[in-house]
Amino acid sequence: APIVFILIQTFQVVLLIIPSSVFTISGGYIFGVTLGTIYSLIGIMIGSIFVFYISRKLGRSFVERIINKKELEHFDVFFKKRGNIALFAARIIPVLFPTNAVSFSAGLTPMKFKDYIMFSFLGFIPSLFVLAFFGKELSHGINLDMIIILSVLGFGILAYLFRHEIKVFFIKEIKEYEKILEEDIKKYI
Repeated sequence: APIVFILIQTFQVVLLIIPSSVFTISGGYIFGVTLGTIYSLIGIMIGSIFVFYISRKLGRSFVERIINKKELEHFDVFFKKRGNIALFAARIIPVLFPTNAVSFSAGLTPMKFKDYIMFSFLGFIPSLFVLAFFGKELSHGINLDMIIILSVLGFGILAYLFRHEIKVFFIKEIKEYEKILEEDIKKYI
């Protein structure tokens, strides 16, 4: 079961189908908080490393066929301005920054491979732990801890729905970049 779960987590990063949070919650439910977090971390790291490597090898034209061009430009600015800290922040807040999009975008940067692994690893741990904890609590029914976790999850869903607005608020460079793009477009019209 752990190997199958790790493979599922790996493939969900690569195939971009279902958010990893669904599987991480399931991992917490099935394996408990510690093992659910560890198995999720292993699978997500393997998938993220693979996506980073593919992105680096196949280049921007390949990534632009997978990731929305505007979102990719936002990541360009984010990584250029914040460097490795941008990767760490994106990993801690996966609702705003999807794992696969971050991995593809990071692969296009001059970021060192060892830095990518370290900042991804450290950034994934908190969110995976919380999601696995949520899954574990589901196996015990609803209680005060569950209500708190559901509140956090609800906040996460809201953050996802308004992710662009939040990105613009927290990353003013994106807004400035969009303004420059608009001015460039007006020059050609």
